[in-house]
Amino acid sequence: MEYKSKDEIISNDQKQNHTGERIPEETRSKIQEMLKQGSTQKEIIAETGVSQHTVVGIRKAMPALDEKTWKKNVVDTLRHVVNRGANRLQEEIDDIPITSMPISLAVLIDKINVLSDQPTAVTEHRMRITHEELNNWILDVTPEIKPLTTEVKTVKVNDHHEKQVNDNNSDNIQ
Repeated sequence: MEYKSKDEIISNDQKQNHTGERIPEETRSKIQEMLKQGSTQKEIIAETGVSQHTVVGIRKAMPALDEKTWKKNVVDTLRHVVNRGANRLQEEIDDIPITSMPISLAVLIDKINVLSDQPTAVTEHRMRITHEELNNWILDVTPEIKPLTTEVKTVKVNDHHEKQVNDNNSDNIQ
């Protein structure tokens, strides 16, 4: 069997494009209106019964929306998503792990303030510490810990052999 590249497998035949020309005008108008309102493909398919390819084809054939209309549609869609997410969060609040609760609540409080036109401020604290400073701080807190140093010692095993061993602050080698 001869190998075919993806370009040969995927049809480039433009006659295969779905434009919605064969569906009733009423259905096509309904799909265009739903697209303008920011409805999702799934919502359009569920309401009209057409295929995903038809929805995409009709959307591609439509004139582009101006920026103001596009922003309004995106904001409306995001409001819908936020509403669904907030409802789900409210229903599942008891199942959220306690370790995630502070982050979830902080984000929600921040968003409530933004939506309520309350002033918001972002405060960022950064601390820079080097490895040496960290080691010194640990040694100051726990002085009984000695710094770890490694020395390689040569130990005579017998008259003919010597062995190199690591000594990590221990007096086990004799």
